[in-house]
Amino acid sequence: MPLYRPLYRESHVLRAVDLAGEQAYRIAMQRRHNIGGHGWGIVNGLGIDEAGGEVVVNPGLAVDGYGRQLVLSEAVSLGTAQLQSLETDKADVWLQYGLMAATPRQRGRYACGPMRESRGYEEARVLIAEASSADPRLPMDVPDADLDFAAYREPPDDPRIEWPIYLGTVSIESGNLVVDKTRPYATLVGRNITTPRGDVVVRLGTSRHGDDTRAALSIQKGKDEWVDALRIDRRSQVYVAQDLHVEKNLELQGPASGAGPTSTRARLRFARPIDAPDKAAPWSIYRATVREKAGDKEVSHQQLRFEIADPGKKGDPTRYAMCLRHANGSKPILTAAADRSVTIHAELKVTGQIIQGPISADPNDTRLMSKFTDQWLSGLVAGGGKIGAAVARVLEVAVHVTTPVQVGASAEYTVTIKNSSKGTISNLEAYDNVLLGTTPLKRGQIGVKPSSLEKDKATDPLKVTFPIPAGTPAKEPLTVAVLAMAIGPEQTLVCGIGADTVTVEPSNPVS
Repeated sequence: MPLYRPLYRESHVLRAVDLAGEQAYRIAMQRRHNIGGHGWGIVNGLGIDEAGGEVVVNPGLAVDGYGRQLVLSEAVSLGTAQLQSLETDKADVWLQYGLMAATPRQRGRYACGPMRESRGYEEARVLIAEASSADPRLPMDVPDADLDFAAYREPPDDPRIEWPIYLGTVSIESGNLVVDKTRPYATLVGRNITTPRGDVVVRLGTSRHGDDTRAALSIQKGKDEWVDALRIDRRSQVYVAQDLHVEKNLELQGPASGAGPTSTRARLRFARPIDAPDKAAPWSIYRATVREKAGDKEVSHQQLRFEIADPGKKGDPTRYAMCLRHANGSKPILTAAADRSVTIHAELKVTGQIIQGPISADPNDTRLMSKFTDQWLSGLVAGGGKIGAAVARVLEVAVHVTTPVQVGASAEYTVTIKNSSKGTISNLEAYDNVLLGTTPLKRGQIGVKPSSLEKDKATDPLKVTFPIPAGTPAKEPLTVAVLAMAIGPEQTLVCGIGADTVTVEPSNPVS
């Protein structure tokens, strides 16, 4: 059906039908625009408040499903009596298009009365009705054929063809006004939203064949280069292609328990690994592919990496750590510090195997010290417990066995360690080996304090007690040897050995 509009020329006699046709054409085109590029609903204002004990609808603008503009230029009071007349606790508030005919007062003599009005005025009528469960987007008074009213159709101008717009449901509870604000707002219809500069575009829907994009935020990076910084596909999966900065908490929420399969539960998944970076990436989590040489072949494996910062030589590594805490946050469960030390602050239960990696030549590796001590103690036993006088004394170890040492009684020795190196030492550890003749009686680590010593400083005297078994032959030599090891000033391993030998006396006879 063609759209007619008046055409004017010089000396054209204008009739009422010409002016009415001009007005009808422009009104219809405006309403087509309102529902063609937009969706109907509340545009601005029209909130519901309480003022002076009355329920008030504030001024605002709305567009109904036929494209008609509903302008409420001033607040409208519903009145408590009007609400009480419904005899219900809740009431729906609606806004409806109205068109009234009128004749304004003017000078002169003119025919007046019904059907002779010279003006028509549009109004937005506020209506109330008993609350219902109807969908605000499906007004009950609108024919089903008009619920999706197309812009190419002829918009009606007859106010008897209704399209009410839901403003809210009001109720008075304990003297207070409660408003349900699930209201239909006007929408925007289109494919792209572009900034004035044209460098950012919001794309809605698929723009080319084979593209499964449902929505995307595209950013121009070069003259002809565009990147989808954010994209949502038809499976409702979200893709972020740029750095994501989260200034508040990031919370993963899955469906409620029993609401879906376990595959739909919230999780953080690293779907695609990256090549292991050449440089550190502090405070980051990523999945990396690590490639290593295995003979003549190159093998690769994947790692999930948690990186923390390096405090440097002067920083405290314990202040740069990854920590797992209890739910109440009071005490840590596990701490991994920047110096590669892992501390377990709770009971460790192992249901499988614990496999240690190879011992490296690293003085910070406590397994190296333990292995070194074990070899020394084994050699000491094989050598009959004799301590060579040529041992270097970077650490001066003084051992004194308290006498007399008797069979069947407890023996005691005291040890102190002095730092004779050129600087401060750290990670100080000491191991003893007690020999009864050539038979090992006791061997293991002893707890000397402090573990760090400045130059020419010594540890606190440590007393160690151990039993002499009954049946030990009298006059048997008892040797107590102590090996001390620490990390020296230049991150080298320094050590020292001290020993004391006494003779075991027979036990005192019982009188």
